[in-house]
Amino acid sequence: MSRFNLLEQAWIPVKGRRELIKVCEIVHPDILGVDAPRADFNAALMQFLIGLLQTVFAPETPRAWRIFYSNPPTEAELQTRLDTIKEAFYLDGDGYRFMQDNLAKEVGKCLPIEEMIFGAPGDSGKEGNKDHFTKRNDISGLCFSCSSIGLLAANLFAEDGGQSYYPAMRGNGFISNLVCLDEATSVPSLWKNVWLNVLENSKQKYQEQTVTKNFLWLTDLPDKPQVEKLIKIKTDLNNLKKAKKVTKYKQINAEIDEKIKPLEKEQKSLKEELDDLGEGKIIFPDDKNVLQVYWAWMRRFLLDTENSEKKQCSICHANTRIITKFYKKNKGYKYSKEHWQDSHPFSPTEKYERTHYNSNNEKYKDKMLALNMPTNGLPYNYWQDFLRHTTKNSPAKVVINHLKNKNSDSQLVIFAFGYAMDSNTPLGWYESKTPLYFIDDESNRSQFEAEVEKLISASNKIANAEKGYLVNAIKLAWFNYNDMDEINKKPKDRKRDPFIKDPRKSKLYDQPINISRSFMNSSESKFYLLLKALYSLANEDKLTEESLLQLKKEWYFHLKYLAEVIFEQWAFKSSIQTNPRRISIAHKQLMRNLTSKSLKQDTLGLTKENSND
Repeated sequence: MSRFNLLEQAWIPVKGRRELIKVCEIVHPDILGVDAPRADFNAALMQFLIGLLQTVFAPETPRAWRIFYSNPPTEAELQTRLDTIKEAFYLDGDGYRFMQDNLAKEVGKCLPIEEMIFGAPGDSGKEGNKDHFTKRNDISGLCFSCSSIGLLAANLFAEDGGQSYYPAMRGNGFISNLVCLDEATSVPSLWKNVWLNVLENSKQKYQEQTVTKNFLWLTDLPDKPQVEKLIKIKTDLNNLKKAKKVTKYKQINAEIDEKIKPLEKEQKSLKEELDDLGEGKIIFPDDKNVLQVYWAWMRRFLLDTENSEKKQCSICHANTRIITKFYKKNKGYKYSKEHWQDSHPFSPTEKYERTHYNSNNEKYKDKMLALNMPTNGLPYNYWQDFLRHTTKNSPAKVVINHLKNKNSDSQLVIFAFGYAMDSNTPLGWYESKTPLYFIDDESNRSQFEAEVEKLISASNKIANAEKGYLVNAIKLAWFNYNDMDEINKKPKDRKRDPFIKDPRKSKLYDQPINISRSFMNSSESKFYLLLKALYSLANEDKLTEESLLQLKKEWYFHLKYLAEVIFEQWAFKSSIQTNPRRISIAHKQLMRNLTSKSLKQDTLGLTKENSND
């Protein structure tokens, strides 16, 4: 049977065609986008396709980039390039396999295929009823397409999985940014969306690759000699034990026992050596190999393709060959986040700053690390982090590339996505699309960004989950915080208060986050309308005091109205007896804050005269 190769077979689900397509077919204009059954699968597929083009088809000049953006290569041209690396993309069969390790079968655990899917519960998750994303026993088998994407996602989003199961290159719960066409103003195109995220590579011209260092699964891991010894010892022990069963002579049995003892001792020693987690045993990839950002591999899995059977896939429901099991081994490659997070092209970053540094965090000092996905998703206040370049923040490199070169005349958006994590447990998958606006005049752009920051700061002042006006007002409506005896108690002795931090986990309970999310979601559409209006004014050189005043007043009254509406919705949701007097006092406090100089004048820049109701 011929081997299944990801660069030759049809396995990619897309919009525009009913059937799965080959990688080389993404050049066709009727392919509108990826269309996997899961949102994280779509994100994984996009990064996979971008990585392929960056590896074998990266343009050498801006002109070459623009030519291929509008006129993709032919299917045959792309396939010729892909053929140079196809040995790294076999999913099954003998020899090296895509993002897999053959040694896992010999020294790893055999697990049901559902545990390979990111977010699926392991033993502790099942015991604690934490199977939120993928229910236990919900996935009994996966087709080759879903298995391939699941394998990708397992490495791209890998959580800190415990003893030597290392997290993804960018750690746990990071935000990714891709640049895409705005489908409201442009015809969808998978080729263009992928190509928009391919960076120029003028340093090295394309060369055909037969054996490549970019794909770590094409080389043996350092523990292969020990594993091979272990396999031989296991075989020898089995043969000796079989011989012992069939012989009736005590002398021969005694001789066999004498041979078994040293083999068992050596077997134990080898297992201990394989399980040794000392610093010298950790494998760090070469940090000079820049393409590792696309092909990071830290999960030593092996799909049990040999025992596949024809059934229905549990995710896409196709009736085809199904994989039901896989093997899993720890101690794969470990990526140093202090290096790789800043070099990753899809990561918006922020400067790591702490009031105190010790041996654990000194290596991150002044490093730019990937933005983490917040538990309340991706509200519009992330616009600044995705687009503005400061001493403390930097957009993703694919975004910087477009801000610098303005490669496309089409309206573009930043597609942001990722998992919010609590340690190694996924809390939610979030996505957002933020307009990517280009303003040629530097002065107008600076003023545009400053005014947008005022709009965002005003909504943050109201909706912040810890100190926002709205959360504080609802807290006052629900609880009697004049009871100083209760406030002065140690956190562990206080009554459960959904507005204080959990003393065991040092994080807010869900209620403030839900209140903040409700406000941000309700004001999002208005924000993007005003953002578009601001952009039009900046582009036309009309950012006058009068035009800005009208927009800021419109925003202020919208926020004020929403804050009152959401307060009324939440104030009466207390799980304790409702207290009208307390709610009235809380409402007055909210109104004082909403009409305060701090919000209207200091934050939004409205004067006392022009901000009156």
